[in-house]
Amino acid sequence: MAHDLKLHIWRVLLKPTYGSDNSIKNDELFKRIKAKEGVDDTADSYKLLMKQFIESFNGEFKKDKKNNKSFAPLDSDIKCYSNKQIICGFFEGGVTGIKQTIKPNKNYKDKGRTVGQDDVVGLPYYFQLWIPADTNYAYIMIQSYTEINTGIATPFFEHFENFLSDYTYGCRNKEIRVPKPIIDLFIDQSVIVGLDILRDRTSPTDRNKFNPALVDSERMKIRITISGLKIPFSVFSKSYVRDEKGNPFFIDLSEMGIIDPNDYIAQVKYQDPISKKETKASLTDLLNIHPTIVLPEEIKIKDSDYPDFDKIFVFCNKQLKLLQLEDGYATTDEFKG
Repeated sequence: MAHDLKLHIWRVLLKPTYGSDNSIKNDELFKRIKAKEGVDDTADSYKLLMKQFIESFNGEFKKDKKNNKSFAPLDSDIKCYSNKQIICGFFEGGVTGIKQTIKPNKNYKDKGRTVGQDDVVGLPYYFQLWIPADTNYAYIMIQSYTEINTGIATPFFEHFENFLSDYTYGCRNKEIRVPKPIIDLFIDQSVIVGLDILRDRTSPTDRNKFNPALVDSERMKIRITISGLKIPFSVFSKSYVRDEKGNPFFIDLSEMGIIDPNDYIAQVKYQDPISKKETKASLTDLLNIHPTIVLPEEIKIKDSDYPDFDKIFVFCNKQLKLLQLEDGYATTDEFKG
């Protein structure tokens, strides 16, 4: 099929809105939900959380702050596994806020049909929440269809924050996580193919140095591209050094207003060992590049680019177990079990 499926994983801190104590266990969140909703303490915490989260949409799609994307739960496809401390299923969402026309590929002259500015061009997105009552953190997984975009992640986190705020709770310290075996594979097999240095703001002085005719071009950007590389990531990361100011280059670029790392964005372009596609990552912290988690083709529904629930659920649980091992939450024996 045409599209690769990706998985994005975040570890987040869940804590009360007020106070500086970050060690409060998630059980406090469940207590607050039960208290506000007038539910008995013996009620299933995860089924209640799932119910309240679904109801928080009020039957509507929730947009991000920029009105670029929106999403909503596919109610019948949301599942709760309280014994595993997991809520998962599918959202539907996509681009909104812009008028679009849908036409057949084989006839560009067809007038097509219009998708209005307030409509949503929807795709199904798998998600999985692991919120253990005995820790202060949670794992959030969201599937997407593109490498450089996390799909509906932005509207999800914005709405999730609003949902938690109803119980004077918050979601903080969002940290991208990738299981160590995937990182090890990336380091061992990925290839660096290029470098980019981008200065996205220029002064009249910078522009004048190029040519006086450019002085008034306030949107002018400077991009230095190094291409034609084929360096194993493991070799590049060991040999990579910076100058005394922290720059990843040793030539004088001050004529372009590029003097120290605060003046520009530096990116490395690499070929992913699994998807074999090229993508970019920041050079700011080279060794903490988070490789793309590409889902195996067999996870897709037959003759479709959409994920099969049972298969993606198994895949995500395996990644979760690996992260639990790294965190010391689970043991090797539990993982084998």
